[in-house]
Amino acid sequence: MRNGELVNRKWLLYSPSQGSVYCFVCRLFSSTDSAFSTTGFNDWKHASSRIHEHEHAPEHERCNVILWKRQKETGRIDSALAEQLKHGQTYWQDVLKRVVAVVKFMSSRGLAFRGENQIIGSQHNGNYLGILELISQFDPFLDEHIKKYGNAGKGNPSYLSANICEEFITLISKKVFSAIISELREAKYYSLSVDSTPDVCHIDQLTFTVRYVKDDAPKERFLEFLPIHGHGAEYLADVVVQFLKGAGIPISDCRGQSYDNASNMAGQYSGLQARIKEINKFAVYVPCAGHSLNLVGVKAAECNMQVVSYFDFVQHLYTFFSASTHRWNVLVSSVGRAHKIVKRLSDTRWSAHADAVNALCDGYERIQAALDSLSSDNTQTKDTAHNALSLLKKMEKLETIFLTIVWNDILLRFNETSKTVQKEDINLSVAVNIIQSLKLYVQEIRDKFNEYEVKAKAKAPEADYSDQGKRVKQRSSRLTGFEGAASDTVLQGRQKFHIETYLPIMDSIINGLTRRGDAYKDISNRFGFLVNLRDMDGKEMSEHCIKLASYYHQDLEKSNLISECQQFKHYTFEKKETMSLSCIYKIINNDKLGPAFPNLEIALRIFLSMMVTNCSGERSFSKLKLIKSELRNRMLQARLNSLALLSIESERHN
Repeated sequence: MRNGELVNRKWLLYSPSQGSVYCFVCRLFSSTDSAFSTTGFNDWKHASSRIHEHEHAPEHERCNVILWKRQKETGRIDSALAEQLKHGQTYWQDVLKRVVAVVKFMSSRGLAFRGENQIIGSQHNGNYLGILELISQFDPFLDEHIKKYGNAGKGNPSYLSANICEEFITLISKKVFSAIISELREAKYYSLSVDSTPDVCHIDQLTFTVRYVKDDAPKERFLEFLPIHGHGAEYLADVVVQFLKGAGIPISDCRGQSYDNASNMAGQYSGLQARIKEINKFAVYVPCAGHSLNLVGVKAAECNMQVVSYFDFVQHLYTFFSASTHRWNVLVSSVGRAHKIVKRLSDTRWSAHADAVNALCDGYERIQAALDSLSSDNTQTKDTAHNALSLLKKMEKLETIFLTIVWNDILLRFNETSKTVQKEDINLSVAVNIIQSLKLYVQEIRDKFNEYEVKAKAKAPEADYSDQGKRVKQRSSRLTGFEGAASDTVLQGRQKFHIETYLPIMDSIINGLTRRGDAYKDISNRFGFLVNLRDMDGKEMSEHCIKLASYYHQDLEKSNLISECQQFKHYTFEKKETMSLSCIYKIINNDKLGPAFPNLEIALRIFLSMMVTNCSGERSFSKLKLIKSELRNRMLQARLNSLALLSIESERHN
């Protein structure tokens, strides 16, 4: 066609034996003599013009109308067969619609498909056939199909067998995978994240996640689980590169990578991120913000022996009550079912600390009442009564009450901050700002020792610091010729707790957040100027644009970026509120300004594609444990990947 589109001329047929082309409709119905309808046309030099002339000739159009009329089913001699064929096609299509719906439903929830047999009506035929039987109770069509074709035996089509089910799982997963790859290629720029965990068969599964921008927002997509046989950086780099190559994803378009803080991943000189940067220097490493917050919290919880002892007490409290159903019932009766019950700590999930301390803080007096009841209960063993009394005495200490209130406030903010940075659509600038705000919050409460002390004493007015009032050996005031080095200052009570416990907690958190936050400064400074365009003069704006374009010299053009930023500054001048980088990108896309600001749009797309955390990969491990469980441990890798993709990316096929 003139516009470049291709249209298949179904009426034009080629005869290999004659070496000529014929017009099928004119050969059947034409009453005029033409090379296309009689001897065949083979004048290839003038083929284009002659075929075009014949196509628009009145006789050819008349023959087409005749064929169209005779092709109507009511006018055909095989109309009954055509109707039967159409009915058969419609019937099996309706069966497939129900089968595919069940496959999609089960795969999205990670349910097992197969049972002990494939017999319709058996109690052990698995979830797949069981759900189809359940639907048939309310669907007359499916009920009739199962009665007619169920248990028909091998060689008889029914579309109810495990083979058809597996085929649809494979086909749908391939379609989802292809759709994700197509979106990624369209977006061009992406970030990658990998992490590994052993499955139930002790096979190390490497989860592969990518992040790219689509529909004005970043998307994080799971791609595949890769079985690995080691954790060396060189080996992992080879696995990542080979996977990208096999999937048709250009590694040259990678603009970010995010892993946990393990040395084989984050190593500056020989880690995975360093080896990827050797291949593509634009693949900037972004430490996982979630892991960084966890490490800051863990470090603060180990800053001195009194803090370590406090969290041991919190864990011991949970262990004491959960070890006996009777003790647990006593606790529930005291606390009440409407309130939080004591929780256990976790080495990997820092949010568990927040839940445990929050439950302790909210029900402090009620937990004390439960311990008091158990310690004075004559029906309890001496060991139980002794442990209850020991925990009760620990809870009556002012230091324990103080630390519970302080850690409750700190961990609540840590937990909410961690949840925020784990969101899929968050960008790096927001993560940097919220981590900075957490640091400022801790700096503020560092000077609120007195306020926390008042709150602690309000819960236990008679409580005091453990060593308050104890006699301390005084140094003799008599001078001697040489008394040696001066002894250390001896602190007691309130002063000791303030200096040796409270301040180290705060300083550890502040220093940790400062050090971890510095890892994001270069990236934030590189792109951060874009949110302040309205407040910049031309010189300052040019300096920032040149710096950004020099770094991404393969993607951005310096002079064009400067002029685009200057114009965009005037475009958004009337907007009084401060805009984030996400808002700026949405304005460009919603207002269809991409052609006007191409370099600015590319810069924002690169920034938004950078991963903040690798939490999407961590979430895929939950699906892995659900899909490949102890009862489904013989699953092949291909089937695991198909089911994992359909479950994790269920929104893509629903």
